Amino acid sequence: MNEPVQPQTPQKKGLSPLAWIAIGCVGLILLTGLLFTVGMFWVGKKAVEMGEEMMENPAKSMAEMAIKMNPDTKFISSDDETVTFKTKDGEVVTMNFEDIQSGNFSMTTEEGETSSFSFGERGITGTTKGEDGEETEFSLFGGGSDTSNVPDQVKYPGATSMTTTMASRGRGKWEGMIGYETGSTLDEVVDWQSGALDDCEVTRTDIGDMRTATISCGEDSVNLMFMGQDGSLQVTATYDIRE
Repeated sequence: MNEPVQPQTPQKKGLSPLAWIAIGCVGLILLTGLLFTVGMFWVGKKAVEMGEEMMENPAKSMAEMAIKMNPDTKFISSDDETVTFKTKDGEVVTMNFEDIQSGNFSMTTEEGETSSFSFGERGITGTTKGEDGEETEFSLFGGGSDTSNVPDQVKYPGATSMTTTMASRGRGKWEGMIGYETGSTLDEVVDWQSGALDDCEVTRTDIGDMRTATISCGEDSVNLMFMGQDGSLQVTATYDIRE
């Protein structure tokens, strides 16, 4: 009898801590921009005064607010183009927000690690470079139908549509999450995925409407979650595969 396997979500191990801090900042920058707009509408005169201050350098204001709202970062200082902060691990990071109004910004640590990011219709895309010079490309929350950074081993040939939620490629491995629909049966999808990873170990779990499969082959793995019925099957694949 197969042991129950809990569905797994993407882990943060594929991207550096700096990358995840930057991604968090993007979300907070967007949030603070929204909160400021709402505040302007409701607060009135005081908001207008704040608005005048923010209009002088809106990118700086949003970047500072994002850092101060993040419980994992401590604001140190800022100027007209950068904000410097400390992470909970004591690492000092400088974020350049000069182009943030165009959806672009970058971060640099004292040790030389860098991250460059853009956010727009395709979600968050960027490149991180470690102290050793190794680069990792990634996209999050909006990759859409772009599967260029997704390995062939998880691109099910019977898929009628495929979208990328997260994709990371670098340091010799692929990581991410994709979703697709297919008219194939669950068994056909699982059999194909196992074969794509060289006929690895498969663990299936069916509990009510929740159906999952974990395919493991050494350091490579793919976790599949299924919704719907055979003939109209929605599949989410979370993968960690070596190049």
